[in-house]
Amino acid sequence: MRIKHYTLLVFFTFFADVSFSSEVRIAVASNFKPTLEKLSKAYNESKLSISSASTGKLTAQISRGAPFDIFLSAGEVGTTLAPSFVVDDSEFTYAIGQLVLVTHEQNAKFEFDSPRELDCIAYANPAVAPYGRAAAEVIGHLEKVGVSIHKHVKGQSVAQAQQFFLSKACNWALIAQSQITITYKAHTHWLVPAKLYQPIRQNAVLLKRAHDNQHALQFFNYLNSDEAKHIIVEAGYLTEAQ
Repeated sequence: MRIKHYTLLVFFTFFADVSFSSEVRIAVASNFKPTLEKLSKAYNESKLSISSASTGKLTAQISRGAPFDIFLSAGEVGTTLAPSFVVDDSEFTYAIGQLVLVTHEQNAKFEFDSPRELDCIAYANPAVAPYGRAAAEVIGHLEKVGVSIHKHVKGQSVAQAQQFFLSKACNWALIAQSQITITYKAHTHWLVPAKLYQPIRQNAVLLKRAHDNQHALQFFNYLNSDEAKHIIVEAGYLTEAQ
């Protein structure tokens, strides 16, 4: 993928007479917004205009012509966004998400293969958010081993699921590891075993409306750099290199 990015960069740079915009418009899945803000500070080469929402909502907006240059999804883009919106061969995995189970209950203990009762659990809506689909897989496993959940509260994104948890609408939640790392909240939490859900491959694509935006292309390439990967791992994600 680096070779493809470099090839694109050379191609666009060659046509120096093209007028480039200095602003990079990025649609980002809500879980990755704080990390993208850190990346923006480290990059410090172009003005980034950031819009965040659930992956499903952003996909719908892009499909209706929303003016974005880069899409940082929380899932795989090729299966949800029409190829006519995406630069060919630009999709790559910029981060692999991890789920954590969090609780407000002090001194709580939890085992993912043991029966127990949970009064309420918050998670992202599986219909619009990849983290929600992963959470639904985990919940399916928990119910099979005898975990009884009395109330389910679904947010439109994993960020909203976290807000339901922080507001104490639910004592339990399945959210992104990065949300624990970024906020530094000292809630009791457990990393969900990766075997309980399909990998959350967060993929990036360069959108075709960015074909004349050299700044967008350069930041897109930066996402695959060693510096960017270090920041992404520090934020609580995995990368392809791990």
